[in-house]
Amino acid sequence: MPVMRRMGLFALVLAALAAGCATKREDLYRRLYTDNPRVQTAAIAEVIRSRDPQMAGTLVPLLESDDEGVRFLAATGIHRLAGDSLDHCYPALGRRSAMIARLRALRDKDGSESKDESSK
Repeated sequence: MPVMRRMGLFALVLAALAAGCATKREDLYRRLYTDNPRVQTAAIAEVIRSRDPQMAGTLVPLLESDDEGVRFLAATGIHRLAGDSLDHCYPALGRRSAMIARLRALRDKDGSESKDESSK
């Protein structure tokens, strides 16, 4: 019977620890997606300090934030956590990067043609 009590106590301790971790992570998610940019940037910094590459996905929606600082820090965090491998994890971002590169190339091409025409 003492073995059963120890196992029950061990299971209770593990459940309490797991609940504490879940609560901490839920609090982090709540702070990441709040409307306050200061709270968001502090939460993003916490994610970056965790050095957990799996957390990079939580920062992806913040790339479309209205606040420039939140967008910048989210992009920095994604780069630090996932590096160049992010395109493999999130193909939509890879397509988005390629589309932005094409648009920039078109803009540069149009800009150079207009300069050439004005010089004639």
